[in-house]
Amino acid sequence: MTRLLLDEHISPALVRKLGEKGLYAEAVAHVGLSEEPDEHIWNYALEHDFTVVTTDARDFIRLLNVEKYTRASSSSARAA
Repeated sequence: MTRLLLDEHISPALVRKLGEKGLYAEAVAHVGLSEEPDEHIWNYALEHDFTVVTTDARDFIRLLNVEKYTRASSSSARAA
């Protein structure tokens, strides 16, 4: 099952809505990562098998390229 980690710019209220649809999600605020650097969020995602959902995909793509991580993925959320 895909595990989603919602970055701080995405409402934590979405966690409940995703759960209602059968998806597992956590918000960075709920796992103690509020206001932490993207590197900490990325490392948490890698260690706990999460896919990062963010509006700052560029920053996470940079981490992917610089750090050469391959286990986690990053998704870009778009405002409706």
